Amino acid sequence: MQSLLETVKIKSQYFLPKKIISRLIGKLAAAEMGTVTTFLIKNFIKYYKVDMQEAAIQNVEEFKTFNDFFTRALKVGARPIAADKKALASPADGMISEYGAIYTDAIIQAKGHYYSLETLLGGNQKDSKYLKTGLL
Repeated sequence: MQSLLETVKIKSQYFLPKKIISRLIGKLAAAEMGTVTTFLIKNFIKYYKVDMQEAAIQNVEEFKTFNDFFTRALKVGARPIAADKKALASPADGMISEYGAIYTDAIIQAKGHYYSLETLLGGNQKDSKYLKTGLL
């Protein structure tokens, strides 16, 4: 169950000018701002508990932009891809914040929006038909 604060955060996103905010954040992420960038990255690492021991470059001051930090290379073998053929591997960091049953080719993805399985699987019709029942 969501707290009131979480609900307000989610609902407010429907009213914000998304394109303008997205462009501003994109410019900020690409900006070389020296000590400001370093300060922001250090706080991001602290807040989100980013394990920099996995990173090929561990000195935060070497990242010129937030984009450089977000696309940082990892040490070889830091995160091996799942060997299990039934496993679903994700190419990005993240947390599962919501999950549930599959209902007629739709699942809850995020913030109350429904997406088709085929869309979530990058247009893969074969796998979406296979997973439509929610069973593996």
